[in-house]
Amino acid sequence: MRTDFTSGFNDSRNSKANAPVNLLKIEWPAINGLPALTLRLTDREGVNINSVTWYPLIKNMGNLDRLVSPDQSDNNSLPNLTVSVVNVPMDLFSPSSRFSNLFRHRSPESAVVTLYQWFLDDGLTETDLSILFVARIGDPVKYDEELCTFDLVDISQGYGSKMIGNALTLSDYPDAPDQSVGRTRPIVIGNVDEVPAILVRKSHQTLLTTVAIPGGSLLDVSSTSNFPLSGTVIVNDDEVNYTSLNSTQFLGCSGINEFHYSGDAVLEKVTDHRYLLSDPDYPIKEISNVRVGGHLADPGDFSVDVAKGEVVFSSKPKKSDSIDTKFLQAQNDVVGAGNTAINPTNANIPNSPTTYAKINQSSNVLSLRQTNSLANIGTIGKVLLRVEHFVEEKLPNDSLTAHITGVGQVGTLSAPALDDVVISSGTTDITHTHLDSFGFPISDPQHQHSEALPPKITQNALSGVGGQSITLNSGQQHIITFPDPGPGTWATVEYGIGFEWSGTISGPSTVEVFARNNGGSPSASYRLWRREGSTETYTTGGNINTDTNSIRITHNATFIVFKITYATRVVTMNAPLQVSTQGTNVSTSKTGSLTQHSSNPVINSTAEKATRSVVDFFDITSHVNGDWNWFTNRESQIQYNGSSDGRTAFIVHLAYEIEYARRRIKFTDEVSADVQGVKDDSSGTLTGMADSLIERPD
Repeated sequence: MRTDFTSGFNDSRNSKANAPVNLLKIEWPAINGLPALTLRLTDREGVNINSVTWYPLIKNMGNLDRLVSPDQSDNNSLPNLTVSVVNVPMDLFSPSSRFSNLFRHRSPESAVVTLYQWFLDDGLTETDLSILFVARIGDPVKYDEELCTFDLVDISQGYGSKMIGNALTLSDYPDAPDQSVGRTRPIVIGNVDEVPAILVRKSHQTLLTTVAIPGGSLLDVSSTSNFPLSGTVIVNDDEVNYTSLNSTQFLGCSGINEFHYSGDAVLEKVTDHRYLLSDPDYPIKEISNVRVGGHLADPGDFSVDVAKGEVVFSSKPKKSDSIDTKFLQAQNDVVGAGNTAINPTNANIPNSPTTYAKINQSSNVLSLRQTNSLANIGTIGKVLLRVEHFVEEKLPNDSLTAHITGVGQVGTLSAPALDDVVISSGTTDITHTHLDSFGFPISDPQHQHSEALPPKITQNALSGVGGQSITLNSGQQHIITFPDPGPGTWATVEYGIGFEWSGTISGPSTVEVFARNNGGSPSASYRLWRREGSTETYTTGGNINTDTNSIRITHNATFIVFKITYATRVVTMNAPLQVSTQGTNVSTSKTGSLTQHSSNPVINSTAEKATRSVVDFFDITSHVNGDWNWFTNRESQIQYNGSSDGRTAFIVHLAYEIEYARRRIKFTDEVSADVQGVKDDSSGTLTGMADSLIERPD
């Protein structure tokens, strides 16, 4: 039982009216040219002892119930505490700064920490403080913008032992990041594999918040804090120069050669990313097998400075991941040189089944050319030439083939689908007369017709839907078509459209996507999707009461990528009028003889030609060979071959489908190496051999 409590402390301890207070005093000696420093912290406000204020910065004092001396640690007790301190900027320091800033200049392990217990509002003085625990600050030291957390290790654990190792300070490593300052520089004894390195040269980093477009002049980021007013940043594989900045943008950019997406890392360019493996005050023998992320690094990416115990990378260590597979439909831009087709530019328009180019035996070549350079936005996986087409009648003798300049013929187009046949319908009117000898009364009964319910017709879209990504620039729109519901007057039309945003967008802070009528009357629309900041709002259904069989998807973005997974509608017709018929109460009897009559009428018929389109895909992956520049100035052609059938082929759309894996660079500071540690001096004082490896720490 302790007998060192003062009488005042004992009286307060035995009183039920007094609340116990935990007090923490941290004392640093004079170090690194800095004067001695004493901090007094507590876990509640209003503590003033002998006219000295104790600051209420302790958030969590740890598990005091299990705090005992080390010789009792086998009885479920711990000889240390984990303490959390408020880390917001405060006027306790001059100028105002965070608690964690102390460790940038003063080594944590050099401080002596004393934990006291006291009682509030009972007239106690400093002599009544009761010591519970004396400790030093130990690893790990963790902090963020809110809290700084560290361990307190019983000071008696260090008695009888010699502490070696220097603290990593800003005076020795002025560019070290905050998380490295205060750590003990490592000392390597013997031959040790995969020694973890400490970063001692920081480079500032932030994240993109919007898409960066090739050729663009700005980067939108989460913050530009601590970046130079002008300079160079690294975004994936691009080095981007900027001339100025504001709080969230790099301005006057040049060097954006690829698409970069929200969440991609933006890194300040430095040429000496330094990683410390061993304290230079303890010279080592060798550094080898440098690893990044557990894998051997390319020797051309780094240099080794054995005297300083460092590995230096010329660029930030990184690992590259193909994180997702995406699809791009690359459109042709202009008419090719060998074109003889009618209305060839119609085949450049995606998702427009009502427009098409036409070829036949006299105008037999549709030729389109892709002129725009495609940015390298990832690793190409597969490339298909996509041809959407139809023929009104089958081609028994002639054929349609697909060609690409520099490659030749890549395939033959399919015949019309099995159900794509010519439909013929007609009517006939047979008139005859006869006399009869039947005698029977004819009574015209009274009956009523109730008003019919309005007919409802449910329809799926014919085109404009599916799993493919749809890319629209400013002013462009996407068309969805539906079958004709038949004769009648439309009352209401309710649409259900599956809209999925693909995560890629640029434009105003609020982007809206609408479903609108495409012609017809009246004009109507409803909002499918809205993105305001990071908040998204979806609408799954709405009415467009317009008597038209196609609708438009419009937007107000500069650039947007999305999918239409399905589209349905329910057309409600106007109900027919109620009909009521009254009987005439007429009764009659017919007499006469039966006369045979025959007729050979002419059938009036109308034939409807087939117009259902067929989509063919031709694999040209091996010809592209992963080269995005292959498409530039490349012509794709559809040829009508033969002169026997005299048909016309309709080419709805001709484009390239590109599957690619987007490459995103992930930077890392996970650097390690094999180290032959501390070596003897040139005289061989310890081992008898100059510069030989010291195998034992004693």
